[in-house]
Amino acid sequence: MENQEIPESPSEEKQGELAWGRHVALAALEGEGSVNKVWALRALMDSPLGSKIRQLAKSKGAVVSLVEKVKLDQLTQGENHQGIVVSAAAHQYADLSEVIEASKNSRHPLLLVLDGIEDPHNLGALIRTAVGAGAQGVIIPQRRAVGLTGIVEKSSAGSLDRMPVARVGNLNELLKKLQKEGFWIVAADSSGKSFPYTVDLTVPVALVIGGEGGGISRLVLDNSDFVVRLPMVGDLESLNASVAGGVLMYEILRQRLAQDPSMARE
Repeated sequence: MENQEIPESPSEEKQGELAWGRHVALAALEGEGSVNKVWALRALMDSPLGSKIRQLAKSKGAVVSLVEKVKLDQLTQGENHQGIVVSAAAHQYADLSEVIEASKNSRHPLLLVLDGIEDPHNLGALIRTAVGAGAQGVIIPQRRAVGLTGIVEKSSAGSLDRMPVARVGNLNELLKKLQKEGFWIVAADSSGKSFPYTVDLTVPVALVIGGEGGGISRLVLDNSDFVVRLPMVGDLESLNASVAGGVLMYEILRQRLAQDPSMARE
């Protein structure tokens, strides 16, 4: 999907290690490392240099956010940014096709799809739990979600080295692709009519967990095969995203262990 230039969201968290200045920013975009995001002045993006930045950002799967000078001044604390700031990821993003293929070829396919997780601690915890539960990959959106920042890396307690994380521009297109590849899409939402233990989760599963505020988007829910909810006894509407994701991933593992006890590490 083509990279999109979008206006800066006031609530969007700043992600990763920041680099600014045209030469430094271009070096980050041309290097081997992953990039979370680019902030740039609109006037710069209308220039030949802007065209090059746009192409490089697209190749990195990084979103370009068009902002005013005051925002760049704020990001760099008044340093000479020359109209561009780049957020470098703390860890390399994985290739989506490779993640899907590796999961398909595993004994028990499981992918974790995250819709709008903004808290880096939650993302790190979910990645760590995904490793323990036997998932083969985590997929996050490019926009309106936290990327692989230093806090995410720390919160994952080293799990980023063992769990590939890929990014996509459109989650709904991703879900349709996964369905064609044989995955069942299972979304976790309080509107669900079924409890997870009543659904067969031994099949290839792409588990969708929503963000801390808005949860899973309506279109993603509509494109899911099953919408499940966790039973609640106390006076709560929902659990923290990383807790809910952990409970569901281990319900998937529980069902699979019942069929294949050899999955568990001795």
